Amino acid sequence: MIKKFELNDTEYQRAVEFEKKHRHYSGAIGGHISVEFSLTGLGCAKTVKCFICDESENITDYSHW
Repeated sequence: MIKKFELNDTEYQRAVEFEKKHRHYSGAIGGHISVEFSLTGLGCAKTVKCFICDESENITDYSHW
């Protein structure tokens, strides 16, 4: 079984805004931002994290739950 983990348009925009605030130099290819998907009993929560400053932000669009 293949399951897709995706961001909707609202969540994607929130992730882009987070990345703009966290433009740290992290080498030639970047890779300092990650997106975490956490399965819950109600839906899939999404969090972005910066590995340089260790800040994270919940970007979940709860209107789709």
